[in-house]
Amino acid sequence: MKSKKSILVLSLLSFVFLSPSFICAADPSGIKTTIRAERKELREEVKDKIKDLREGIKQKLEGIKSQAGKIAGGEITAISGTTLTVSKDGKIYTVNTDSNTHFQRHYWGKSSLDEFSVGNKVNVRGKFTDEAKTTILARMIRNLSIMKRHGVFHGDVTAKNSDNFVIDSKQRGSQTVFFTGSTKFIKRNEQAMTYADLQVGHRVRVKGLWDKTLNQITETVQVKDYALPPKPTKAGVSVTVGPTLTSAPSSAPTLTLTPTSTPTLTPSPTP
Repeated sequence: MKSKKSILVLSLLSFVFLSPSFICAADPSGIKTTIRAERKELREEVKDKIKDLREGIKQKLEGIKSQAGKIAGGEITAISGTTLTVSKDGKIYTVNTDSNTHFQRHYWGKSSLDEFSVGNKVNVRGKFTDEAKTTILARMIRNLSIMKRHGVFHGDVTAKNSDNFVIDSKQRGSQTVFFTGSTKFIKRNEQAMTYADLQVGHRVRVKGLWDKTLNQITETVQVKDYALPPKPTKAGVSVTVGPTLTSAPSSAPTLTLTPTSTPTLTPSPTP
């Protein structure tokens, strides 16, 4: 029983003499100064670490920014596989693409490299991969020359070729229309027709993918010929033409009276 009491007393004494409040009370000047110094040192250490971290992030951002590649309004001069050659302000860029490259049309529609053509205007964003900053690994390429237009191309056929024909549209001028085996040719009454039925001079409507720079329509879905079937003509209708007026003679005719006989007067006798 005494041993238990001794242990309890020792525990209480240890708690009292070793507690921070007791220590501060026992030596308020030395302990508080030490704690303040340690706290200040810790704050300085944290500040240094934060400063080093910020400096590291800043250097990384500057490195990323210095390698950022951007071309605004460049022109495609060549296409080889997945690589584009783009000209901008007399400078030639090599634009490489991979599976992470996003392709977009003028109005931000999804596109692909298969739609691109030499002469197209493009915006490029990516990363320079050389010190001269002429080679870019593209992350996004926006083709400013390609936009989808449906049912807005109306014009007269001016030429026919094996896989395309040319129309003169009122809004966009001369446009070359490319078609494939899946293109649907129809007459104005919605009946099916063939490309052979289409003739120069026919009025048509075209639905497809418009290339603004090259004045081409590709991926043509439908061609409607308003000239077929031929409009019927009215038969058996005669046109009556009014009398023809001729000019009056230059001089009026002269009327001559000729007596057939001379009358004889006989005097009557006076009664």
